[in-house]
Amino acid sequence: MTTQPQPATIVAVINDEEAADPVVQRATELGFERSARVVLYDVGARVSPLESPLPTGFASDGPDEGAPQLLTAEDLDAAGQAPLARRVRALVEAGIDAYGWLPDNVTPEDLTDYARAIGATGVIASPDLDPNPEELTKAGLAVETVGAH
Repeated sequence: MTTQPQPATIVAVINDEEAADPVVQRATELGFERSARVVLYDVGARVSPLESPLPTGFASDGPDEGAPQLLTAEDLDAAGQAPLARRVRALVEAGIDAYGWLPDNVTPEDLTDYARAIGATGVIASPDLDPNPEELTKAGLAVETVGAH
């Protein structure tokens, strides 16, 4: 039996600012060009410095399950992240396999760990977000920055 290769996965590091627009646009282009899954990694999604933006165990797959690694637009709506849910929904409606993620921490190590966990091949970000391209490249990820400083 032959197995189909996994499609490429691209992590687009965004925030709730307009600076996210060029990143989402480039991720959309790559999603179509490479038939890639796109994950919008929202570093601006924090509810407060003391709260995780992720759904609790009771709001996700059940007690002790934790949040799934790929959040659908419905998951994001349930987590109170309507702006990110709208972006994900728009990508899905355009024909891209798209999800969101709400990181607890916004360090390059956390981004790298997440990208590895979901099998990502590349990261796109605006230069203002500075996900430390050198560290990500060392981790085997292709890194692209888009937009202005």
